[in-house]
Amino acid sequence: MKRNKYSFKSCYFFIKDKLTFYIYQALIFTFFFAIGYFSSNSMNPKIAVLYIATGRYIVFWDGFYQSAEENFLPNYKKHYFIFTDNETQKFGNNVTPIYRKQHAWPYDTLDRFDLFASIEEQLKKYDYIYFLNANAEIVSVVGDEILPTPEQGIMVAWHPMYYYEKNPDIYPYDRNPKSAAYIPFGQGKYYVQGGFNGGRTKDYLKLIHELKEKTAWDRQKGVMAIWHDESYLNKYILDKNPLVMPPNYIWANFSLEVTAHFKGNIKIIMRYKESPEWGGIAWLRGETDKKYTEMTQEIKEKSYLCRNNHWLDYLVQEHDNYYCRHEAPSECGIIEKKDGQLIIRWDNWPAETFSFNKKEKNYQSVEK
Repeated sequence: MKRNKYSFKSCYFFIKDKLTFYIYQALIFTFFFAIGYFSSNSMNPKIAVLYIATGRYIVFWDGFYQSAEENFLPNYKKHYFIFTDNETQKFGNNVTPIYRKQHAWPYDTLDRFDLFASIEEQLKKYDYIYFLNANAEIVSVVGDEILPTPEQGIMVAWHPMYYYEKNPDIYPYDRNPKSAAYIPFGQGKYYVQGGFNGGRTKDYLKLIHELKEKTAWDRQKGVMAIWHDESYLNKYILDKNPLVMPPNYIWANFSLEVTAHFKGNIKIIMRYKESPEWGGIAWLRGETDKKYTEMTQEIKEKSYLCRNNHWLDYLVQEHDNYYCRHEAPSECGIIEKKDGQLIIRWDNWPAETFSFNKKEKNYQSVEK
């Protein structure tokens, strides 16, 4: 009997060969797809941007967002997480607003690590995380140079005021041994500003958790670090080797002249909060409903009074009184006009009297 060429056995091997062929084809496709997928994600990391704009600080958002979209890691996909209590502001599709009621200063800045930790699960979906101050504006392209290596983990930016100072004993570290931010004299390599930092997600989340714990630990003891979150950040990097960006990545253009070294190469500026354009720090913090005026700004810019090596900052005129505020709690005072003189009543110091020439807009010490 003649064997049928399409017998069951021959059909079995035919089907088996076809299945094997398709399996091999699927495996090859999967292999190359995986290579393409992982290489694509490693070459195009996802970026999370953290931003706090509670109360009146929302005035900075539009300018920040537009500049960041154009200049901040422009080749990568970014998503913004903004902590705010503003319910009328319109946000883009790549922005997630998280409600946060404004607290009295300095707790909005001091508690930032609690805020960041509250969205940890969302942040884990990204490859890098960066925080920028509300008044930051990215004025030229910031690219791959801010992405730290696995060995570095974290990126920070050198404080413009201390870039050329090589003696760490001059740096305004927290010198209070009771503080978790304490750095003794003789230690430290650089002083970084708190307004721009970030890093690889795993490393930055570790930073968030540790600084959150240190902040809570100090608060339980009734201790507040001298420069708040910035003090804790400097303590955190003390024994590490982060990527440290030069100060043109966080330039205080309102108070510093651009040195020749950074001429034409400023990347990020901190917009001047005391400018009448932004209302002044007291207005932004909700401490007053009166905005900073042009006259007040002129008076402040000509104020060279110094107390313990701190400039007399944040001069706000209200009726016949001038209110002086400084970031350091021990450097706050009220200035009263009396018989053509200004009397400075410091919170923690004896009263001092200064003459005030309104025409020249200048202060001069009379007695101490």
